[in-house]
Amino acid sequence: MGSLSTSRSAAAAVEVSSENGAVVLSLAGQLDLSSLDHVRGLTAETLYDKHELIVVDLGELSFMDSSGIAYLLSVADRADRIELRHVPPMIRRVLEITGLTGVLRIVE
Repeated sequence: MGSLSTSRSAAAAVEVSSENGAVVLSLAGQLDLSSLDHVRGLTAETLYDKHELIVVDLGELSFMDSSGIAYLLSVADRADRIELRHVPPMIRRVLEITGLTGVLRIVE
């Protein structure tokens, strides 16, 4: 798996890479209103085209608010399939309660 780009702000870090033809977004830190523009800016070029599969690794994410959920839904719109990996328990619970696991598929 080769890294295509990596960037970090005070609250959020994003690594964009590829894995077996899929786009992989690895998010770290906090995905919230204060970091959302930064994260969108870093991923806009990658998400410009529609992809067959986008994998979002949330293993290093410490916090996500509703704007982070909205971002994940916008990422899902850019793919035929989306998979969330390494989802922290608190974020998993929020996705389950909101009923979004049908759209934002959690895999281990």
